[in-house]
Amino acid sequence: MKHLIRAGAWMLVFAMLLSLFVMSAQASDVMDMEDMKQLLNSVKLHPQPTGYPELDAILEDLLKPYRGKDTYTKVKAMYDWCILNINFDWEPYTYPHTAPAYDRFGVDCELTYDCEGHEPALPYDTYNRSYYCLTERKGVCYDFANLFAVMARYIGIDSYVHTGIFTFEEGYGTWGHHGWTLLDLGGELYVFDPQRDYRLCANGTEPILYCYFGLTDTWRYSPETEINEARDATFRSVFTMPRSEMAAAYKQFAALPAIA
Repeated sequence: MKHLIRAGAWMLVFAMLLSLFVMSAQASDVMDMEDMKQLLNSVKLHPQPTGYPELDAILEDLLKPYRGKDTYTKVKAMYDWCILNINFDWEPYTYPHTAPAYDRFGVDCELTYDCEGHEPALPYDTYNRSYYCLTERKGVCYDFANLFAVMARYIGIDSYVHTGIFTFEEGYGTWGHHGWTLLDLGGELYVFDPQRDYRLCANGTEPILYCYFGLTDTWRYSPETEINEARDATFRSVFTMPRSEMAAAYKQFAALPAIA
């Protein structure tokens, strides 16, 4: 019995050391959380509502508990929400379910734009996917990325959605097509990838490791440069339309309390 207990103890120690090694290897490229906190809190916010009342109402409700908190707390809370509340699922896509599948999202949530005189800041597809994720709580990597980009812009940070080839972590295969979010922090782009952190915490059932919360070295990502540049051009900066101007144009948003 003592031998079994001793063997079990060694196996537990080995498993813990292996876990720490894997965490270290996976997190080696992520920015230190304290440094990221300082960076996020240094960004001047320009909140960008979507102009779709049903979507803005949900985003406002999610951020309500964090009103008065710093930017880092808000961004981290939305990142956590994506990981803990969205399940990876191809259901909204038409067959075949093979990547890339940007053009096979098969659900139109029929959102109603209510900001007369101003064009939407982002393509309808981005808002449509985000609303679906928020209400149905399912989607694939590209949908995680779109939703987090919309959340970041609602807080007031420029964000973009990029796609390309991703080199998987050990145990998840070799490589595959992927979508992720970029946040513009002080003129530099940082990768935020809630879908990968979702996978690394057993699909949102274990503590989040934050291995993809602000990457400065993106060696795992091989972007589709031409496609991404074309997509970026359809995302209007948060700086191009001040919140006050949006509020004046969008009567529903004018009644919402400030979140910045």
